[in-house]
Formats: sequence, structure tokens, C-alpha cells
Amino acid sequence: MSDERYLFEREYELIPFQEEDLGLKKKKGVLSMGKNNYYEKPKETTISTPLGISKYIFDTIHNYFRFSNNLKYVLDVGCGRGNLTYFFNKNANYFCIGIDKTKIFLEDNANVSIKQEIDFLTTTTKNESIDIILCNPPWNNPKNLENNKNLPENIELSEETMNKYSKKFEMYNSTLYPYIFLRHIFEIYGYRRPVVLLSPFGFLYNNDVNSHRYEWIRDNGAKITNITILPKNIFKQVKYPAQILFFNIFGLEPVTFLEEKYINPTLFDLEGFNA
Repeated sequence: MSDERYLFEREYELIPFQEEDLGLKKKKGVLSMGKNNYYEKPKETTISTPLGISKYIFDTIHNYFRFSNNLKYVLDVGCGRGNLTYFFNKNANYFCIGIDKTKIFLEDNANVSIKQEIDFLTTTTKNESIDIILCNPPWNNPKNLENNKNLPENIELSEETMNKYSKKFEMYNSTLYPYIFLRHIFEIYGYRRPVVLLSPFGFLYNNDVNSHRYEWIRDNGAKITNITILPKNIFKQVKYPAQILFFNIFGLEPVTFLEEKYINPTLFDLEGFNA
């Protein structure tokens, strides 16, 4: 019985299971999730934002700004073809700016008013007019997956910024690009800026006691004001537990689930949208 493990299922019923039942494997005496091992089974790096999620984010932000009549400037970092800003662009209260280093994505993006072909991680330029930042970056860090522990090519950071990073630029060695992008966003725009980030579930929950990411998320001063849990099959390209994180957007419920009306994008006006 010493090697037998159990799953809790239904009401306190103990059911024995084998390691292979959960895709578990032993590695150096420790059980790990082989099913989600990035190195052996890498996932699609770029995950397009479904329109239902875009509508949910828009509705949440629009309600947050409901008492303001001023034009709001929205920055989409890693904007791709413009899924995240689709509904913002259709509303006269918002002005959308998109940043992406992939030119072909920008050319197909009709949902931002200004397009900037920039590798965001190499810039320290701040647009003072930005009111809120949206980001669904690539989820996996290709350099990390290739066991390349060097910094991203052509990275240019001020000495002051470099000195803030400990453990020899651990953030750039992270498997998760959302950490890299989010940290750079806050370094440029400050830790009180409203930010919406899409990330895999492990961004918050797959950290150990020595994790630099865990320490940074806990201590950076930005407030996670909502976690929205997503169905793992909401994305076309991959089945993976994911979430939307709202930072510094107050008045939201702490934890929410994506409502049915946002899971079915056919309920929305998608005229003119090229997914």
C-alpha cells in the first residue's frame, strides 16, 4: 500500500489509481506531469484569442470605464491579427494601438488605429497616453525550449532595469513568455497600470518555494483583482488549462468563470472580422 496513491472523487470516495492514469511519470524519484512536459511535447507557441474571450474582456473593461467620457487608449502588446482589440475598435470610446514584431500579422490587423512593428521586449519606450494594456503573448519561450539560456537577441535594457533583475536574468530563462511580457510591461508602465493578461494556469500555480516568478508576482505591488478561469478547450490550437488575469482593475469579483454566452462566439456581431 505504500506505493499506492489515491484520487478523491465524488464525496470522499477513495479510488486507487496508477501513475499512467494521469500521464504521470517518475523523474529522479519525483512524480511529474509528463503529459504537459514542454520539452518532450511542446505546445503551440502562439495562441490566438477566441472572439468570445475578446468580448468578455471588452465588456469587463467597458463596465470599468463606464463613468468616464474621455477617449481611452488601449495598447495591445503582441497584437497579432487583432483578436483582442476587435470589440474595442468597434467602439468610439477607445483608440487602439498594436505592437507586434511579426510584419505579416500587422498587415492583416484591421482592429488597431496605429500599428507598430516592434519587438516589445527590446524597447523601453513608454507611451504616456496609454490607459490600459492587453496582452496575449506567445505562451512558451522558444529560447528556453531549445535550452538556450542566453538573453533574447538584441535585448536592450537600461542598467537601472538590469540591476533590478536577480539570479542572472532568470525572467528571460522562464519557460513562460507571459511572465517575461508582463514583467516588461510593468517595468515600463509602472505597477499601477491596468493590465489584462492571458496565460496558462501554471503561470500562478506551477511554482516552487525557490521560484523567482512566484516571488515577483507576490511582491511586485501590482494587484491581481480578478482571475477568470477558462475551459481548457476554449482555444482551437490546444487543450490547456488557462486563465485571464486582470491587474489593477478594481471592483471585480475575485474569481469568475467564463459564462456560456462568451463561450459561443456566434452570439456576437462578427461582421468584417477575419479570424
